Amino acid sequence: MEWERQRELEQEKLKLEKEEIKKYKTLEGNIVISVGLFGHSGDEEVWDGMDEGTLSKTKKMLDDMHKRKDQSVREILLKQIRALI
Repeated sequence: MEWERQRELEQEKLKLEKEEIKKYKTLEGNIVISVGLFGHSGDEEVWDGMDEGTLSKTKKMLDDMHKRKDQSVREILLKQIRALI
């Protein structure tokens, strides 16, 4: 049980660090692409009362969205690199 709590705390810390980075990157004039919800920690108001089947489907959807976001970012970076060449 203790390791689960430790993992939750680490995930929450990572989430807060990512939010801070997004703020600073935005203030530097960068466009930040992000999915607005985490499937693994936080946002309890979303998950409370959700049945297990819906919860599982929703978390899978969020994982897929994060993967698609990452792919989009890679494509944007490649286009930027090609434009510089």
